[in-house]
Amino acid sequence: MKAAESGLFFLCCLLVYVAPTMAIGATQGNLPLKRSALLSTVFAAFQTVLTLLGWGLASWLEPVILTLNIENVKVYTLLILLTSMTAYMAFKMFYPEDFRETMQNTITIIKYAWLAIRWFVPVLIAGMVFGYSINMSILNVSLIFGGSFMMSLVGLAYGYWQGYKHTKIAYAAGGIILIALIAGQLYSTFQVTPIS
Repeated sequence: MKAAESGLFFLCCLLVYVAPTMAIGATQGNLPLKRSALLSTVFAAFQTVLTLLGWGLASWLEPVILTLNIENVKVYTLLILLTSMTAYMAFKMFYPEDFRETMQNTITIIKYAWLAIRWFVPVLIAGMVFGYSINMSILNVSLIFGGSFMMSLVGLAYGYWQGYKHTKIAYAAGGIILIALIAGQLYSTFQVTPIS
C-alpha cells in the first residue's frame, strides 16, 4: 500500500477504539481532563507496543512468505489482513450490544491499560499491515502513538459528555474505508492492460 492508503487504514484502526473508550467515559461520574490525558497516554503506549509487535511479526514472516515463490504472495497476505479487519468491523457493527450507562467506580490506570490489551487482535493485524506497507521510523511510531492518544481522549470526552451513542457509525465508516482499500488493492494487482 502507498503512504496515503496506509494513512486511511490507520484511521480505520483508530475507529476501532471509539466504542470501548466511549463506554468508559459514559460510566464515569467524574473525569477531569488531566486524568483523561493520563489514561490516554497509557492507552496509547500499549497500543503502540502492540502495533510494533505486529510490525515485527510481519518483518519476521516476510522472508518465509517470499520463499513460497508464489506470484503476488505479499499482496495476497495484505488482502487477507485487510479482509480480516473488515470482517471484524462488520461483526462489531451488527453485533447487538447490551450496554447500560450506569455510573461505575473510577477506572484505574491498570484497568484502562487492560482495555488496550484486550484489543490486541485488531491492533496486531494493523501492525502487520504496516509492516508490509511502510518502513518503521520514529515519525511513523510517533504518529501511531499520537493517533491512539487523540482517539482515546476524544472517546473518553465524548462518552463522558454525550454518553454511549453512535458507535456503529464509527464501525460502518471504518468498514467502508477498508472495502475501498481492498478494491483498490485488487484493481492495482489484477488490472489488465487493454489490447491496442
